[in-house]
Amino acid sequence: MTHRQAEERVRAAFGSMSTRQRQIATLHFYGEFTSSEIAAALGISRQNVNTQITWIRSKLAREFGIETSPRVHMAKEEAA
Repeated sequence: MTHRQAEERVRAAFGSMSTRQRQIATLHFYGEFTSSEIAAALGISRQNVNTQITWIRSKLAREFGIETSPRVHMAKEEAA
């Protein structure tokens, strides 16, 4: 897969998300915000953010054929 093809697949995956999911994904993956920071910025609960991040990671993993574990994210958040 070329870089351009990968970008197109990421755009398509993001395009199929709700506005809120795109906001969360952008802050988490590109902005490297923690779940707590995202929750505060968007005025939602940290649990909601974690649920959405798990769903987003699963969606992207399916799109790209990658296995992922939500526990990796949770361990990172707890260490922060």
